[in-house]
Amino acid sequence: LELYASRDNYSGNFTVFTTSGASQSISTYKNLTSKASFENLTPNSSGQLIITVSNAQSYNYLNGFTLTELGSESSVVSSSALQAEIASGAVMTNSTLGIQGYPNPAPHTFTVRINSSNNDPVQVKVYDISGRIIDQRQNVSPNSTLTLGANYGAGIYYAEAMQGGKKTMVKLVKSSK
Repeated sequence: LELYASRDNYSGNFTVFTTSGASQSISTYKNLTSKASFENLTPNSSGQLIITVSNAQSYNYLNGFTLTELGSESSVVSSSALQAEIASGAVMTNSTLGIQGYPNPAPHTFTVRINSSNNDPVQVKVYDISGRIIDQRQNVSPNSTLTLGANYGAGIYYAEAMQGGKKTMVKLVKSSK
């Protein structure tokens, strides 16, 4: 599990990520490379990995995460099970397909990045909080970016990338202007 935290203009802030009794503190000031990494995590009896995000000063940030499942006997966590619990800007990967939205929250538009090791086109759908499709793009090139959200009202949205049989999703928060 990799967790990312960044903020451009506030030095001295740290985000503390805690899971399975281990904590890591990440400086958020202009952070483009540092991440909290946790390995060999075991889900609880409900099949959940619980991550606590807290602040060391006045703010905490979670700009994204990557969850990589290794081994054939690992528990499988589906995108639909995580959909309601995804932190803003979270990145979910499905082995070779990833999606990230930033800035998040955003007052105007989101830049959505599609990452894939496969060269097949990607379909992107954006759902509102009630599950209605409000935007979709066909034949998106992998490893490219899209600008979304110019006409979205303030609220919570989910951008889903689909490529072949793989799906991944990110929660996007559109703030008031």
